[in-house]
Amino acid sequence: MDVQSCWYTAKYEFELEAIVFAAWGDVVVKNIPIHVYYPPQAERVSHFRPFRDFTRISVLNTVLVLITCLWIIPRNLLRKLSWSNCKRFFTDNVLNTRESNLKIVLAIMLGIFMGIVPLWGYQMLITLFLAHLFRLNKVIALVAANVSIPPMIPLLLYGSYRTGCMVLGNPPDLHLGDLSLENVKSVLEQYLIGSIIFAMACSLLSGVISTALLAICRRKTDMTKFFVGLYNYFERHKVLFYLSLSVCILFMALFAAQVRFEENVTSFFPDTKDSQNSINVFENLKIKDKIIIMLSGKDGMADADSLIEAAETIKQDLQQQAEGTLIKEIFSKVDENLINSAGDFVYDNLPLFLSDEDYQRLDTLLTDENIAALMQKNYSNLISPAGFALKDYLMRDPLGLGSQTLKHLQDFQLESNYELINEHIFSQDGSTLLMFITPVFNTGSTGKNDKLIRLIEDELQKAEKEHPQLVAEYFGGPSVGVYNARQIKKDTLVTSSIALIIIIVFISLVFKHKKSIPLIITPVLFGALFALCLIYFIKGGISAIAVGAGSAVMGIALSYSIHMLAHQNHVSSVQQLIREIAYPLTVGSFTTIGAFFGLIFTSSNLLRDFGLFASLALIGTTLFCLVYLPHFLKGQAHVKQGAVLRFIEKLNAYPYEKNKGLVGFILILTLVCIFTSQNVRFNEDMMSLNYEPAHLKQAENKLTELFDKQEKTVLFVSTGKDMGDATGQYDRNKPAALQLKEEGKIKDYASAGQFLIPEEVQEVRLKQWHNYWTPDKKAWLCKTIRTEAAHYHFREHAFEPFFQWLDRPFQPLDYQNEITTQLLNEWQTSADSLTMLITQVRMNEADKEAVYPLFQQKEKVVIFDRGYLANQWVSAVNQDFYLILYISSFLIFFALWISYGRIELTLMSFLPMLVSWIIIVGLMGILGIEFNIINIILSTFIFGIGDDFSIFIMDGLQNKYRTGRQLLNSHKTAIFFSAFTTVIGMGTLVFARHPALQSISLISILGMIAVVLVAYTLQPILFRFFITAPASKGLPPYTLTGLARTGCLFLLFFIGCLFLRLLIAVMTLLPIRKAYKKQVLCQLIHVTCKGLIHIATFVHKER
Repeated sequence: MDVQSCWYTAKYEFELEAIVFAAWGDVVVKNIPIHVYYPPQAERVSHFRPFRDFTRISVLNTVLVLITCLWIIPRNLLRKLSWSNCKRFFTDNVLNTRESNLKIVLAIMLGIFMGIVPLWGYQMLITLFLAHLFRLNKVIALVAANVSIPPMIPLLLYGSYRTGCMVLGNPPDLHLGDLSLENVKSVLEQYLIGSIIFAMACSLLSGVISTALLAICRRKTDMTKFFVGLYNYFERHKVLFYLSLSVCILFMALFAAQVRFEENVTSFFPDTKDSQNSINVFENLKIKDKIIIMLSGKDGMADADSLIEAAETIKQDLQQQAEGTLIKEIFSKVDENLINSAGDFVYDNLPLFLSDEDYQRLDTLLTDENIAALMQKNYSNLISPAGFALKDYLMRDPLGLGSQTLKHLQDFQLESNYELINEHIFSQDGSTLLMFITPVFNTGSTGKNDKLIRLIEDELQKAEKEHPQLVAEYFGGPSVGVYNARQIKKDTLVTSSIALIIIIVFISLVFKHKKSIPLIITPVLFGALFALCLIYFIKGGISAIAVGAGSAVMGIALSYSIHMLAHQNHVSSVQQLIREIAYPLTVGSFTTIGAFFGLIFTSSNLLRDFGLFASLALIGTTLFCLVYLPHFLKGQAHVKQGAVLRFIEKLNAYPYEKNKGLVGFILILTLVCIFTSQNVRFNEDMMSLNYEPAHLKQAENKLTELFDKQEKTVLFVSTGKDMGDATGQYDRNKPAALQLKEEGKIKDYASAGQFLIPEEVQEVRLKQWHNYWTPDKKAWLCKTIRTEAAHYHFREHAFEPFFQWLDRPFQPLDYQNEITTQLLNEWQTSADSLTMLITQVRMNEADKEAVYPLFQQKEKVVIFDRGYLANQWVSAVNQDFYLILYISSFLIFFALWISYGRIELTLMSFLPMLVSWIIIVGLMGILGIEFNIINIILSTFIFGIGDDFSIFIMDGLQNKYRTGRQLLNSHKTAIFFSAFTTVIGMGTLVFARHPALQSISLISILGMIAVVLVAYTLQPILFRFFITAPASKGLPPYTLTGLARTGCLFLLFFIGCLFLRLLIAVMTLLPIRKAYKKQVLCQLIHVTCKGLIHIATFVHKER
């Protein structure tokens, strides 16, 4: 043996090296006592060389220690972090430990807290000391404290720092470009304060999550013992039970009453950096909230004077009743004084409005011949009949310098599609008079605008009575919002009343007990209070729309109490009821909560609020059902069973999974739905979900016919933090608009761009004016004008106002004065550090796709087109839906896997939900139903309740398999009740007139029928195939691994047979000895059979 080639040394220290290498290879090294013979000193022979050998041993020791520290120890650590070792650690120290769930949770919370707080170097020691002091699980606490491992440190540092910034109210700024002791102190202070609060928050969150996971993962008996023990304790201390219930309800009601309910419709929009600007514009833009009143004559015949008289009467009455309270302003006629003031404003600030082309015109104007011609023209104008009116204008501007510049006033309007009659605005054909009302409240404040709409309707009806030939109509965003709110309230009241009556009658017939209805509804109300109370502490407010939509979740919450009431018919005591219902109820609620919790990851505030409210409400309902509701229930002997209940139980006892026709129908339907589901589309037209009564539709169509026709007016809003910033963006948009107009993609545009000049441009133009009018040029102009004026006998000082104007020092524009404020009233809006400037663009509908992307890329430009904005936001929520689906599916699947501990049982519970979803979407494709922003949210509800049904069916099947008890029929009865109440609650919306509510009804009915049928048939079939059928043959249950091996075995056998057949056919043609052919063939058969044996289930190679 060449020792030198294998080891570092070949000397006698080789034995040391061999032992170390053996230990590295996981060979157990043991100390064994041996006897060594040492001869007398005189007889000893030694080859040991002290210096050289000691040096070699020291070097060897150093090398081995370095290899051990740098490679062997990390390698062994990584090997110990294998899935099997982690699973063993989790099983030994968490699942099978004798400690209570509370102590395990406290140990985790302690470890997480100590891992985040900035006690570097002492975290483990302090964690170990505190765990020993409070008698917590030291191993779990130390493992949890390792949350601050290197990959997590940046996240923990950032979370702590951002939390400190939020608490102290400071913006996050690390001052990396300005390092100073003060800045370092500020950042450190924010981090230290934030780290403690962040550690507490993470500790509490980990406590909640670990409590839920432990309740699911640990043995059922642990959880049921806890709730049974709590029930027995409260039964012995009734006073304490009622006291705790009362205090709990009062405490929650106290804080729930302080929750802010927000009615802002923009909470539905995605809350992203890109959309925040659009939301701010939508909230603050004044023009979107206007109401247009249209007055016209019957059969198109109208007298302008009578229309003006009616308009003035309506305006006066509305101002008397609502100006300042409901109405901010009524615009019914053009102010001629404002137009004159606008002309004066332009002339007084003329240098700021002159372009390079204007200066070129001035150069051609300022010649002796042209000035003489202008003087002659001025003289002719003065001696004309209109000379008295023109006198002041000619004296002020004899050269007409401002006449061309006044054309800029035309930029305030699009191509004229209206006309003025006695200063009032009429349509171009003169048939319709227009009035514009600006409400005090925005479109989203439907409750306050409801009074305004009623007032307008009363006034218009009054005007029609006073003027029989008058037709008075109105339209606007606030009116549409009010009628939507009215219809939703009316539909909700009607459908809820119908559903409530049916459910109350049904429950009364089934349970025949006076307390049944309160016992079913009370947990739901408790859950809602619980959710609102926690929301007050979490964020203080919630969208009222989210709470309204969250009431749909009450169908799931009702099923929990119905399960409790229905199951008490099958038990002899309340303790048994808790033991049999606690586990499936907890697992079902946890997975359903996970489905709704997925909404928190969306970009819409409204959906996040909906997910938060639904999740917390279900937690509260579950707690009430397991802690308080059992005390109001009795044993089986106290429950009256009516004929209806017996019929329902008999109906649910039928083995639907054995009905081959039904099973075949479901399988065929599923296959068909896989293909038809591809036809389902998402309706991004949010406007189609609006409710508009006939008179509003008629008014909208008339308004479109009068003005837009084939074209549409769209607002392009330039935004900025102040007027200067917004004006700069406004100015940059003008070249793009001009180019698009030249290309024919937009027909025309109107803006206040000529009046809104950036400060730097103003300075340049003032300097250009000052440089242009040199003293010599001014002197020459004055002399020439006086000379030419004398030829026509003008007074010597007739044009002195012009000379004074020429010498005056011009200043930058003041946008705060009265004239500019009135001029820019409809073009500029300021609110909360946001300035908005409007450009009106008229274009064809077909050109939108080409124009919008050009401005969409600009961060500070918002395209205000209601349909376009709604579709963009709905499209974003549609994308969020897939995120919701993936997250919810993952959370549910993960929870089921942890709960059951076997992938087969998890798939048996999860697969019916997947098949149900395929059937629902497929039926939507067959019936032509589209997803929209409303019913897509409902899909999470169906997914959640289907998950509950699957879990209760699985619990019944497992109980029958383990104990032989028929709990499955009890669970099926409860599922039937839950599905019935849900179908009634949602199905009555078919009577609603509002399109959004109608879209919910059909999909909910289809969804619940699909979920129930699949749960009743597919799940028992899968359970029988995997578990019951093998057990009846004395075999262990089938596993996915075994099925996979069987599939591979069959595939290998099939491929092997084909290969051998081909090989035999080929070998018969080859000129090879027959004996050799047999040898090759036998060898191949041997290899194939050996492979089959190794792959086959339950066959292992002997060692």
